[in-house]
Amino acid sequence: MIPGHNALWRQFENDFPRDASTLRLRYVDNRSPEEMAVLSDAPSIRAVGQRVTRARDRFRMFCEQSGLDRHDTADLMLRFGEGSKS
Repeated sequence: MIPGHNALWRQFENDFPRDASTLRLRYVDNRSPEEMAVLSDAPSIRAVGQRVTRARDRFRMFCEQSGLDRHDTADLMLRFGEGSKS
């Protein structure tokens, strides 16, 4: 999933399976929010957007708490449609 950070991603999947699944569907499987709403039985496209945002925020916080520096964390977050936020 994340070259050079596979152990980190596996730990995130283990600790936060719903958030990891959300990020995988959106950014690895390239599912649209509309497709994700159907797949996850979400009440609306807006709800999917909120889930994606929460999952990205949780992954960013997880990376930081795992000891990655801000630069490495920002690089990883680019894979999930998010620019560097200092």
